[in-house]
Amino acid sequence: MVKSLSLWPSVRKAFMWFCLVAVNCLALFVILNLGIWGYSHLSELRTKASEPEKTPMRYKKSNDALEKLFPNLSKQDIDQLIYDSRRIVQEYDSFTQFKEAPYRTKYVNVDTKGFRHSRNQGPWPPLARDFVIFFFGGSTSFGYGVPDHETVASHLQEILSQKLRIPVKIYNFGRAAYFSSQERILFQKLLLDGHVPNMAIFMDGVNEFILHDGEPGYTNQFKAFMKESEIPLSRKIINELPLVKSVKGLGSSSGSVDSNRETKDKTNNSKTEHDLLAAAIQRYMVNKKIIEAIASDFGVRSVFVWQPMPLYGYDLAHHIFKDFDYDKFTPHLKRGYEFVSEGPQYRERGQNFIWLADMQAEIKQPLYVSAFHYGPQMSRSVADGIASAMVSRNLVPLNSYVSPKVVTMSGNQTPEVSFTGTE
Repeated sequence: MVKSLSLWPSVRKAFMWFCLVAVNCLALFVILNLGIWGYSHLSELRTKASEPEKTPMRYKKSNDALEKLFPNLSKQDIDQLIYDSRRIVQEYDSFTQFKEAPYRTKYVNVDTKGFRHSRNQGPWPPLARDFVIFFFGGSTSFGYGVPDHETVASHLQEILSQKLRIPVKIYNFGRAAYFSSQERILFQKLLLDGHVPNMAIFMDGVNEFILHDGEPGYTNQFKAFMKESEIPLSRKIINELPLVKSVKGLGSSSGSVDSNRETKDKTNNSKTEHDLLAAAIQRYMVNKKIIEAIASDFGVRSVFVWQPMPLYGYDLAHHIFKDFDYDKFTPHLKRGYEFVSEGPQYRERGQNFIWLADMQAEIKQPLYVSAFHYGPQMSRSVADGIASAMVSRNLVPLNSYVSPKVVTMSGNQTPEVSFTGTE
């Protein structure tokens, strides 16, 4: 008993030493995590500060270059337009994976039904008296960087209404990073919901080669989400600690972070660039064929536009974003357009295929409000090119009344299509 009592001071001293070490280790752990978090946060802020020079939408406020593109807007208005454009967020969408969230600002407005507003926007659902067009495409179709009334869809609605002398209403379903596969699915979703237009226009080209592997833009994030759904909560919390992230980063870093685009740009070594480009354009043509078949069955006229972009048929001396690193951001885009232009079997795809890739060859002035997105004049020129081709090829009715089809569907029945006008 006396011996055990004599050991008590030693045990107590050891326990106190252990507690002191434990508390210090815990404090050190917390300080390390806070320090790493702070350093990472500051690094991220520095990266974002320098990022505008490297991204497609580089400018954060008005400047001389942009003012040339918007002669009718003041510096304050341009600042507001840039602010409105940069605040757009995307949210989940079934089957297509993502879309622009509903949004209401001075210059950019996205309807809860998924389309961006145009000048004199038609109601939803469309009226029976209107000639209704659904307009699909990527961010250039959406019109990033220009006001609602300066998008290709908005200008096209105005031009066609004047040319055809019938009420034309266009619904702009352009969405950032969409390519032909997602547009096909979105078109099908609208038909399933009973929204059948007179015409559907698909403007593509750029994203077919940016997303050359056929995977939608946020595929890696969705895969990671599904993988993490099986991980216990305690492990997720541990994995989110800055220190753990830092250690993992050191173990896996070979100089780059795993991002969507970097993963996509790691081309399969067994494929030549020719094979990659051929596969991308083949996917586009198959999507076109599927859309045509579906549209025809519903009585919808389908039109396909191969859009212009700055790396093909444009004098980059006039491009205010000519120093953008296109080779890093989208290494196959320029060659992809050259590949398509070299093959008549690709660029001559029938009366409903409108080739506009080289429409800017004679224009000697700035046309783009970012590395890819059209300025107001370019949007109008593209719309005019589409309208002129549609009229000259009799793809639209002249001086006649045509109303949209109405689809009724209940349960698992086959859709019943009724025509409320004449064609």
